[in-house]
Formats: sequence, structure tokens, C-alpha cells
Amino acid sequence: IENRVSTIYSVRYDNNLIGYFTLSMSNIGKKEMLGDDTLNVQFHDYPSLLLGQIGVDINHRMGGIGQRICSYCRGLGQVLNEKAACAFLILRTTTDLARNYYEPKCHFRWKPSNKKVVWMYRKLF
Repeated sequence: IENRVSTIYSVRYDNNLIGYFTLSMSNIGKKEMLGDDTLNVQFHDYPSLLLGQIGVDINHRMGGIGQRICSYCRGLGQVLNEKAACAFLILRTTTDLARNYYEPKCHFRWKPSNKKVVWMYRKLF
């Protein structure tokens, strides 16, 4: 489903809906990133693909569906980068999910802080 702002994807198994995610174009600022991950360009923000919402049915969690969604989005971002500038896959999540899921399992990076919600990112190339 496209609304010209984001695209909603459904994840199906045996014709049953088991998950969903949304993607849209966005950006991430250098201040949200670790210093060694910034690119050698003069921009303050980098064009990025935003993984805006993600959900997996409770009966299918812990089966790698979320990791596959993140991998799919990373590949899509790499294809998108060939046509338009897109340097990172980004998402906004809680520090608990950042620490316990997205960093170790999906290899996203983040700038630790005392905030409850943080930006995470992964280079596309």
C-alpha cells in the first residue's frame, strides 16, 4: 500500500499475515551517530531509508522474522542507493530493544544515551 509518504509491507507465511513494516525516506543527523560512522562529506544529515514501524505476530517471534525484515530493508536500500542517494537504514526504538535486539541481532549501531528512545542506523554500503 503506497500513500506517497510511506509504503506498508506485509509479511506472510502459508497465506497468513505474520508481520508488517513500513518504509519511507528520511535522514539521520551526524549528532545521532557515533563519530567514526559519519561519512566524509560536509552534510549535517544523511539521506536514509526509515524503517518506521515493524511488527511480528506473537506466535512467530523469536524465529528470525525481524532479522529477515531488516535484511530485506537493507537490500532494498542498497538498490535504492543506485537510483537516489540513500546512505543508511535507520529506525527509532527503545534503548532496551536497541541493546537487546537490533544491535546484536541486526547489527544496527547507536549512540548510547540516557534517553528512553534512540535512533539506530546501519550503513547501506
